[in-house]
Amino acid sequence: MLSPAFARSVSAFGHTYILDFTTVVLSGGLFVLLLLIAVLGVRTLYPHADRQNLLRSLGWGSVLSVWLLGKFYYLGLPVDRFSLPSHVYHLFRTQITLALLGYGVVTWLTISTMVGFLLVIPSELRKEPLFKQGEALWKRAYWLLALLVLLGISTLAGVDALSGIGKIDCVPSFELPAHHPVQVGNPFRVRPLTGRYVGAFYNHWFGPATPAMAGDKEFSRDWSYPGQPFIAQKVGQNRLTLRMQHTGKAPFFIETPFQVEAEEELGNPAFPLQVGNEWRYRSAVTATEEEFAQQFQNSLTRTDQAVTNTESSVNPLPEVRIRVESAEVYDGVRWFTLSVYSPQAGKEKDRLKTFSATMWSGQTYLEGRDNKRQPILEKLGLPSSDSPSGERPYPCILKILPRFGTCLCNEAAIDERRKLPGLMRCWQNKSSTTDWYTLPLILLTGGLSLASPALRPTPDREYTVGVWVESSGVAPAAPAR
Repeated sequence: MLSPAFARSVSAFGHTYILDFTTVVLSGGLFVLLLLIAVLGVRTLYPHADRQNLLRSLGWGSVLSVWLLGKFYYLGLPVDRFSLPSHVYHLFRTQITLALLGYGVVTWLTISTMVGFLLVIPSELRKEPLFKQGEALWKRAYWLLALLVLLGISTLAGVDALSGIGKIDCVPSFELPAHHPVQVGNPFRVRPLTGRYVGAFYNHWFGPATPAMAGDKEFSRDWSYPGQPFIAQKVGQNRLTLRMQHTGKAPFFIETPFQVEAEEELGNPAFPLQVGNEWRYRSAVTATEEEFAQQFQNSLTRTDQAVTNTESSVNPLPEVRIRVESAEVYDGVRWFTLSVYSPQAGKEKDRLKTFSATMWSGQTYLEGRDNKRQPILEKLGLPSSDSPSGERPYPCILKILPRFGTCLCNEAAIDERRKLPGLMRCWQNKSSTTDWYTLPLILLTGGLSLASPALRPTPDREYTVGVWVESSGVAPAAPAR
C-alpha cells in the first residue's frame, strides 16, 4: 500500500522508482518523542550545570553517540553503497541522509542528557558524602531509564526501517516486450521477461565479473505484479503504466510506461459471432440447377414439418451444422470457437471440425497456425435486388467450408426460421465425367458415399449437388460436460 504523503519518486534508467518513507517517518516520530523528553531533561539540569560540567557532558555524549551510531547504523547498514548510482540509497540519498542526520542529532542530544544526569551535581551536594548525593539524586534514575528505553526502541526502529530499504540493493532495469494488438475493453497482462540489476556484478574465481541479470525467476521471486489486468480504453495507441512492487518490507515500486495498439472488437455483420449462433443446412442432389433453386424457394414457404415428396428427384441428406460454441478472452483478445458438424463424413474424425475466429475493426478473421489470419467470409459481389424471396443474396466464400461451386450469402434475416445473415446456399453442377465417388457434397460432407444405386450418375446424366440454409438463429446452450 502506497502512502502518497510520504512517497518520493526518482526517474532513472528509463523507469520511475517510488519509495514509501512511511516506516522511516514512523521511526522518526519516536525520535521526536525522544527529543521532547531529552529537552525536558536538559531543562531540569540547566540550573545546576556550570560550564565545565556542560562541556564534559557534551564531550562524553559525543564520544558515546559516535560509537552508537557506528555500531547500529554504519555497521548495520550498507552506507558504503551511497556512491553506487544504481543503489536505492544513492537514488534517494537526500531523504535518507536527512533521516540519518535527524537520527544522529537526537541520539547525540539524548546521550549527552543521560551523561549530564550522571555528571551534573548541584553545588550544595558536592561536599556531601556519596550516599547522601545518591539519596538526593535518586529521582534521576527515572529520567535515565525513560531515555534509555526510548533510545533503544527508536534506534532499533530506525535501523529496521533503513535496513529494509537497503535490502532492495541495486535497482533493476528492463524492457517490456512488444505486445500484440488487443481489443478495446478486453483485459490483458504485461510483465518483463529479462533485465539486469544496474551496477551489480557476479564475481568469478576465473574470468571477469559478469553483470547480474534478472530473468523470469528473479522477477517472480523479488517482485509482485498488479492484481488487476490492463484494459485498453480507446482505439489506437494506448499509453499505460506497469507498476511492480518489491516483495521486501520496504514499500518500493517501479513504474514503466508502455504502449499498446487497440482495435475495436467488431466483426463482419455478414457472419455474426455470438455464442449460441447456429446455422443448419440441408444437403441435396437434384437433377438440374433450376430444380435445386426451386426446392430452396419452396423451403422458404413450407412449414417447419418437412414434407417428403417420393416422386421428386431431390434426395435429402443428413443436415450440416455450423455453431459458435464458446468464447474466451485471452491476453486482450476474444477467441471464438466454431464447430462444423458433418454427420455423413466418411471418417468419424472428420465429422466434427473446430476453428478459431476473432473480430477486428469490422472484419471476422479465421485464425490459423503460425498466426496466419484470413477473413472468414469474403464478399465477391454486390447484393441482388431482384431476388424472388427478397433475401438480397450476394456471391461469397465461407472459408470454414471447402470451396464448392457457386455460393450466395444473405445480408439480413430471410424469414422467421432463418434469422441470421451468412451462407444461404451453394451448388455445383456435376456430370458423369467426374469420378462418382467424389460427388458427395465437397462443400460440407467431405466424402459421402451415395447410398442408393439410383443416385449414381449415368454416363450421359448431369446433376446438381448443393446445400441451403434450413434454419439459423441463437440455439440453446449446450449442456455442460
